[in-house]
Amino acid sequence: MADVRIHLRDTETGEEGWHVYQIDDARGDDPDDPEGFWWTDGNAACDCERARVLAAARGKSDPHVPCGDARVVILDATVNGVPRAGWRDARKNERHRSAVLREFAQDFVRKSQ
Repeated sequence: MADVRIHLRDTETGEEGWHVYQIDDARGDDPDDPEGFWWTDGNAACDCERARVLAAARGKSDPHVPCGDARVVILDATVNGVPRAGWRDARKNERHRSAVLREFAQDFVRKSQ
């Protein structure tokens, strides 16, 4: 068995959590494994599924987030401790960082007027 660890963040609520589970070794050790596809292009690439998984990891009920591809992002992913950089959402994380910085700058300008 291979240990899979997925660190998720909901960019709207700021909630984060680790989804930890096991898969067969054969898939976990293959860099092009179907598990990677599941998180990058399959059902788990959608915000609705990622939000459900994140909520479960935090012991909460399904938040029923609408389908999308930018709200719930993967910050880190490993299989047996080996990073799966291709599973991370660098582009989505960058959009989130840009939005946070833009909001901070607007708040700063409002407070300094």
